[in-house]
Amino acid sequence: SAERTFQLLTQAAGRAGRGDLPGEVVIQTYQPEHYAIVHSANQDYSSFYEEEILYRDLMQYPPVANMLAVQIYAAIEKEGERIANELAGESKGLAERLAKENGWSIKDKVQIIGPAPAGIGKINDIYRFVFYVKHGDLEILVQQKDRLEEVVKAMEMKGINIQFDFNPMNGL
Repeated sequence: SAERTFQLLTQAAGRAGRGDLPGEVVIQTYQPEHYAIVHSANQDYSSFYEEEILYRDLMQYPPVANMLAVQIYAAIEKEGERIANELAGESKGLAERLAKENGWSIKDKVQIIGPAPAGIGKINDIYRFVFYVKHGDLEILVQQKDRLEEVVKAMEMKGINIQFDFNPMNGL
């Protein structure tokens, strides 16, 4: 969200003052000290990047690590929730197996976040659930996706759709 805030504010400020007329930008915020606000006010791209990449490294977010978003869409809420929990459980099982086989430390392990209702939990009478899988190695996430696809095929689900998104640009 900091990157999006920085983008929008720098774009808005860049549009102020066209031609010979000077422009003025007023930003109203509850967090005037936030680095995205401070750096966008100064139009300081490199300082914003330096600070943002530290947070991404700390949280293991792209581009430092990779992320797989698994999205579940269902007409029946309880069924969607059940499938989301089952798939997340399968993903956790595979992650534990990989950690044991490779002797990974905590930092090297695959992280599973969720499942939970998506940011917008229901659109057009379709319930939405999501969970995320994070790891530094994209190939590990491809293995996760492939395994989940096998599980989905074996389930022969009706009225449920599953989508996979590598390194999603937006929260779902």
